Amino acid sequence: MNALHVLTDDASIGVLSDPPDHRLAFAYSTEWLRSPTRFAISHSLPLRAEPFGIEAERFFGNLLPEGGVRTAVCRRLGISEDNDFALLRAIGRECAGALRIVEDDGQPATPHAYRRLRDADLERWSISGAYAGAVGDELRLSLAGAQDKLGVRLDGDQLLLPEHGSPSTHLLKLPHRDFAALPQNEALVLSLARRVGLPTVDAALWTRHGAPLLLVARFDRSVGPPIRRRHQEDFAQALGLDRRRKYEAEGGPSFHGCLELVREASASPLPDSRALLRWLAFCAVVGNRDNHAKNLSLLRHDDGRWRLAPFYDLVCTTAYARLSSRLAMTVGGRADGGNLPAVAWHDEARTLGVKSGYLQAVVEEVTAAIAEALGPAIAEIAGVLGGDDELVAVRRAIDKGIRATRRGLRARGR
Repeated sequence: MNALHVLTDDASIGVLSDPPDHRLAFAYSTEWLRSPTRFAISHSLPLRAEPFGIEAERFFGNLLPEGGVRTAVCRRLGISEDNDFALLRAIGRECAGALRIVEDDGQPATPHAYRRLRDADLERWSISGAYAGAVGDELRLSLAGAQDKLGVRLDGDQLLLPEHGSPSTHLLKLPHRDFAALPQNEALVLSLARRVGLPTVDAALWTRHGAPLLLVARFDRSVGPPIRRRHQEDFAQALGLDRRRKYEAEGGPSFHGCLELVREASASPLPDSRALLRWLAFCAVVGNRDNHAKNLSLLRHDDGRWRLAPFYDLVCTTAYARLSSRLAMTVGGRADGGNLPAVAWHDEARTLGVKSGYLQAVVEEVTAAIAEALGPAIAEIAGVLGGDDELVAVRRAIDKGIRATRRGLRARGR
């Protein structure tokens, strides 16, 4: 039986195995279960001596890349796209959260090592919009998502590449060949979210090499020194969902399911619940239709308590005509984010167990804040870019979302 060891920076947690039936299994080690610093790596994997089957397959599968990035990495490795175990063996040394997945837990920890990222590589990626998870001969990073991203360390004004599984501090997100100005889009929407008062990741455009790239600070890293990993899990992992079921329409969680998770798991459920409600309204207004369960996470703090993580992957998807206009999480059972009458929010409030007047007030407040902050947010990003030409389509889409939301709140019918 093949086996991989699941570690934190400080300790061995357990063993991930690949039985003959190729269904992943995981078991906490006896030492970890007895450790005074033990914790469950997922709300779907509580501490116990008995091994986990399908729950482990779902949790660890959700650590891996998706879509075209997964395809490119698997082709480079020469393995099947459905072989999660082989993927984790190849790229599991640097994951989301505190976990490291390695073949030998007896091997001494490698000192953190980094080397300067070559300007030529950055320039090439800014043009091609892809690097397929590898630089030279080393596969770099295991992170969920369908967008190419590279783990880097920011050292002053230099970008460094982690080597031998050393922790990164930032994610470098590349342009996309099919979606114009995607880093600029995300930078604008994240800036807008911060101005509206949502807790978000820190991000900035990197404009030194060709087309702008987006540099995003990892909320699951403590810069130190030394750099340390902090544990997190996305909502799909916490809810024990298959990695292919992140959308509500495909069997993924509703917003109600996500809110219930926060109410149960967060050490501060009231402010975190309010933040999540404002996130839902924000996504509806700005046209972020990719608001699924894997774009929400819980973060474990140093005191061992869990809180809602800062929001990330906020993009105005309605700026791209080829992307779906349907909300990943419905509002009152309705998926048309451009046509949400007041009754949709009232129905959603009833499902969530909050007063309809309260939820409508949240939507109205968020909409007004977005309208006020949009101009300054665009000016901020345009100052970096030297103009706002690349933001025209995004601004047009967000303006449309503001008008549609206000119109819907005034509408009485369905």
